[in-house]
Amino acid sequence: TLAQARAGVLVPQRLAAAWGVRPGQRISLRAADRTIELVVVGVVSPVFPSDDDRGAAVISWATLEAWTGEDDWHYLNVLPAPGADGRFEQRLSEVAALYGLQAVSTDQIAGAIQRSLGRVLGLVQAMLCVGVIIAALAILNTMLLNVYDRRREIGLLRATGMLPRQVAALVLVEAGSLGLLAALVGSALGLCLGAITLRLAESPELPAPYVFPSGALLAVGAAGLLLVPATCVYPALRAARLNIVQALGHER
Repeated sequence: TLAQARAGVLVPQRLAAAWGVRPGQRISLRAADRTIELVVVGVVSPVFPSDDDRGAAVISWATLEAWTGEDDWHYLNVLPAPGADGRFEQRLSEVAALYGLQAVSTDQIAGAIQRSLGRVLGLVQAMLCVGVIIAALAILNTMLLNVYDRRREIGLLRATGMLPRQVAALVLVEAGSLGLLAALVGSALGLCLGAITLRLAESPELPAPYVFPSGALLAVGAAGLLLVPATCVYPALRAARLNIVQALGHER
């Protein structure tokens, strides 16, 4: 154990795999402009977190003092013994308060991270909503121009017996087809770009597995089929209410 090996180090599994070391081998570590050579006394599951998510190496306090010449610490990781009762966290908080410290559990840290991510995702969703509104206005403008440019064609259809509700349905079907096509093209591009981004961001220390967003794709498809026709209700009503005589006299 580490207590029996003063100049020993416990190496996390992923870090040991990256460095290619096994128990019994010697490794060199550097901190505070000093280098020390230690024996790997064991390869263990990560106990302390690290920036690269591979875990931190663990050494004894005596080795740390001899290596860096420092005898202070910034945080203390306390692991309960197997079978500890439910009052362990409360008693730990009380003892920490006696020394002017604050006990923070892993659940509290995870909760803080989740809240931070929730705020970031909330901001992203708000930006997406703004983008959807802009896209809806663009589609509305496009369909209005489409109806205006096709006034003579719509007048001919009305003159040959097409009912106003059929003209409105025609415009809505065209808008729905446009929305479905846009959803398919946008989803395909988004999936490709997402996969490429994850592949570029992936590393041995930070795996980024690709998860197919089936639920999001269904939501996008439903939005494309419902939002676009809803946005184009006004152009459809304008097309249905066109005066046949004025429409037939319209020149492009």
